[in-house]
Amino acid sequence: MRILVCLVLIFVVVFCAGAYAQVSPTLSEKVVGMTFRAVMRVCIMASDIDKLRKNNAVKVNEMSDEDFIAKRARVYDLVKDLPESIKKDYAISPDITRQEVVKGIEKLDKKRLYTIIDALPDQALARMFKKARGKKAATSGPDEANSFWESMADRISNP
Repeated sequence: MRILVCLVLIFVVVFCAGAYAQVSPTLSEKVVGMTFRAVMRVCIMASDIDKLRKNNAVKVNEMSDEDFIAKRARVYDLVKDLPESIKKDYAISPDITRQEVVKGIEKLDKKRLYTIIDALPDQALARMFKKARGKKAATSGPDEANSFWESMADRISNP
């Protein structure tokens, strides 16, 4: 329950203060962006970052070339509008190599992750949400939403 209250407070403070002002995002884009940022920050806060780094580096190295290329394109669509300083620091480009991805993963820590999360544009997060919602709209229902929030609460409670 405390997490829900924290998320609501974060939303109110950020929305009222306009801390994430960008190139005229719509109200719905701001809401989606702030919500996903808050959820991502809570997940990072409750995670074992060393274990995540290790597991994700292994996953990237074990992916087939086709899977890597597809995942790279999806991730680049999200991060292409990050500030140039972050893109330069992590060699973010549409043709980033597997080795560069692993190298970027290895230098992540919680502070750097928070910086990247805060820099994600509302429009990109809203675009991803709309794509995901469109794919699952026909098959999802209230039970699936409840299941999602229960699994998130479980992950936060039991890192």
